Amino acid sequence: RMRILDRWRIPGLVALYAILAGLYIYLSDEFIALLTSNPASLTHLQTATGWGFVAVTAALFFLILRHEARARDARDQALRDSEETYRTLIEVETDAVFLIENATGRILTANPAAAALYGYTQQELLGLRNSDLSAEPGETTEATATAPLTPDAIVRIPLRHHKKRDGTVFPVEITGRFFVWRGRPVHLAAVRDITDRQRAEAALARYRVLAEQARDIVLFV
Repeated sequence: RMRILDRWRIPGLVALYAILAGLYIYLSDEFIALLTSNPASLTHLQTATGWGFVAVTAALFFLILRHEARARDARDQALRDSEETYRTLIEVETDAVFLIENATGRILTANPAAAALYGYTQQELLGLRNSDLSAEPGETTEATATAPLTPDAIVRIPLRHHKKRDGTVFPVEITGRFFVWRGRPVHLAAVRDITDRQRAEAALARYRVLAEQARDIVLFV
């Protein structure tokens, strides 16, 4: 709704200006005709009202442009503050975080944790696609292309296998949110290495099997 209002704001202002200007010209001519019928006086009065019209419209344009400039500065400052907050949150996040373009899979932003996890520098990561970091590139590309653009929905992938720069393959858990950023569909992906978790779960499963199969009393301390 706000976008529709913004779209029609300028045409509305132009139409309002045209109406007010037309009324001013018409009413000023009628008023001058009532004041005098002398051609010389009529000419002077019309010139004065013309200059008055110029002064009034110039003042209105100044006020409108100043208001628009202040509103634009406020929007720009809010955007800078938002981006700075976003950048700070991403930088201090301990999980690997990527901003990825949906159409190409190109990595637009990567935090220091991502560089540390995969063995690349942050600048090197910006030259890669998300499929370059995956040991299952086909599934990664398909998931990127088919996920819906629903900003309120969070996509969770409990298990994927990624690879480091040295070729080491490791399990990850991915949480993603898809949205439109600067006019293009993107998604924010938080990637967590779950190697230690899988090892702990495997060890717990082995202990559980031992405990269930043992005939003696077994205590884990």
